[in-house]
Amino acid sequence: MGALVHGGAGAFREIAGCNASVLAGLGATGQLYLPARSLTGVEVSEDPQLVVAKLRDDMVRVPNAQAQRLVRSYEFAAALSGDISAPAR
Repeated sequence: MGALVHGGAGAFREIAGCNASVLAGLGATGQLYLPARSLTGVEVSEDPQLVVAKLRDDMVRVPNAQAQRLVRSYEFAAALSGDISAPAR
């Protein structure tokens, strides 16, 4: 059972690390998009184009701060899954 848990944790770590790398690259090149309705009023208030996009429910580029938070979340998940150790016998 321990080997199964370790195998799963290793796969999880690998996937999370890969996702972090891919998202960092896509975010850095402006290739991540989301529905404008997902943005808060604060996020769109400084940009009239984002306000219009939100009203039209258009797709917009993910704000850099959100992309960075997502990447950090995947990095955290990858690091956290490395802390799983086998139970003592």
